[in-house]
Amino acid sequence: MRFGFRQQILTAVLLLSASSARADFRALAAQSAYILPETFQFSITSSALRRPGEEKLFSFPEFGIGYAVAERVELSGQWGLLFLDRIGQKALGGGGDVLLSTKTALFAHPKSWAAAFRFAVKLPNAKAYKGLGTDEADIFYGLLLSQRTGLFEFSQNLGMGILGNPVTGRGQEDVYTYALSANFKPSRFDFLVQWYGETNTHPEYVFSHAAASAGYRTGKVGFVFSGLKSLTTEPKGYQNTLGADWGVNLKIEWRPM
Repeated sequence: MRFGFRQQILTAVLLLSASSARADFRALAAQSAYILPETFQFSITSSALRRPGEEKLFSFPEFGIGYAVAERVELSGQWGLLFLDRIGQKALGGGGDVLLSTKTALFAHPKSWAAAFRFAVKLPNAKAYKGLGTDEADIFYGLLLSQRTGLFEFSQNLGMGILGNPVTGRGQEDVYTYALSANFKPSRFDFLVQWYGETNTHPEYVFSHAAASAGYRTGKVGFVFSGLKSLTTEPKGYQNTLGADWGVNLKIEWRPM
């Protein structure tokens, strides 16, 4: 039985950034082109992110739902509470942004290739003045490709993101998104490694992440532990700066059907 944590491996704890050019981590994580094998999925996640010398960010709980329609369309949503602790500042807390997405299967063979189109929207419901959101909606879309070989599943995602208000164009930035993942699924266990990120029209700007997960399912309930390491290069004056974040999360996933 396949886990669904590719869809929710990184949670609301990872969406914050000091730069408005950074996209929501949840929208960038690698996606399988296959639709959920069960009709319904529900998850609760606890996460922590640390940026050296800058801030600590915690999320608990984050709720996630997934719903498959006629084996062709998958609907999903995520929302969680965030707690931000910055050095020398008062700790803040509140609701994070909501991420809604749809995945439509173009074709799929259980033991071969699959392709799907994904569309996602990050709603601007979080409070930007607290550092918990951006006050602007972001849109993401792209092509998902997956191949199953024995106990392995490999996926590649290519797409684009529109960060900011696409109607007025003020403050808007377009980015290219990419992701690669390898999933090993022996029996009730599930192991996933992935690399994903974004880049804009300036080649010196790169924001990439590497993540690994291990999961185990007992009947209808699954447990997933994951870790993240990210690197970003951004132009600062006459030279690029290199930054690094790291984070962990624990997810409990329930599939009643």
